[in-house]
Amino acid sequence: MNWILPKTVQSHVLTVLDIPVHYLSCGLKNDGPVLVLFHPMPLSSYLWVPVLERLADAAYCLAPDLLGFGMSGYKGSDYSVKNQIKVMCAWLRLLAKDRPLILLGHGLGSVIMHGVAAAFRQQLCAIAIYEGYLTPLTGSWDLGLPVEQLYHLVLQSSLYQKVVVEDFMMRVFLSIIAEGKLSEQDIAIYRQPHQTEDTRQVFLDTLLQMMSFSAESEFSAAICSGLSVYHDPQIKKVLMYSMPGLISGLLKLDEFRNQYPTVCVVEVGESVFLAPAFNPDGFSGVIIRDLLSQKSVRD
Repeated sequence: MNWILPKTVQSHVLTVLDIPVHYLSCGLKNDGPVLVLFHPMPLSSYLWVPVLERLADAAYCLAPDLLGFGMSGYKGSDYSVKNQIKVMCAWLRLLAKDRPLILLGHGLGSVIMHGVAAAFRQQLCAIAIYEGYLTPLTGSWDLGLPVEQLYHLVLQSSLYQKVVVEDFMMRVFLSIIAEGKLSEQDIAIYRQPHQTEDTRQVFLDTLLQMMSFSAESEFSAAICSGLSVYHDPQIKKVLMYSMPGLISGLLKLDEFRNQYPTVCVVEVGESVFLAPAFNPDGFSGVIIRDLLSQKSVRD
């Protein structure tokens, strides 16, 4: 299914390490920072289209599809967090080169973003998280209450059966986060890459990594690698949130804010997982006000 994009947003495919990486872009390739947006699971860069449309005059923006999502990767790709980060870093080096970077991660995208942030620390001028993983996961209690409840629901049967065969992420989870607000066309676009069991393997692989709840897992290692940047006074840090929080609940938010007091905490104003789609004016407004208009020391 073809994506319907505004004229200011372009679609591209770049082969990186022999893997096709699809991404969206907008804005002028000037000398300013490059804003990179990493999407959550089970969605794709299509989530960012309304935001990119509003940022076209404000910055040069890139929004990739992670491997196995949207139009990136191929059947049988390595969907490990480590490989996702490796490919995203190679992709970004080709496009951003040595330009300053602003990174924003949402959901699973926040995990990948942390790994990318660690690799590009010398170019990083700002970092932001929305509905993301703030610290390594040591147990289901580290998840927001809604996701923790879904976690226990999934465990009531075989994870493979629930996620791959029954298509839980698209048939159940997508319906929950859509809240009846996504159009049939938007839902079809998100579901299209995951029509068969082999294309839903990315969900299983990612959930298994997340649910290992180990400090030694690739999931936790990626988060830990990026947390070091929160101590850097030259990097602007923004934590975008809405309550009650699907992934990171209030207690985790307060814990993170106390541990990293230089983080700027900003309420988006929509208590939904899909705020970029449902409230693009508010979401892009936060990006412009708190990420693009306030220069870091590194600038």
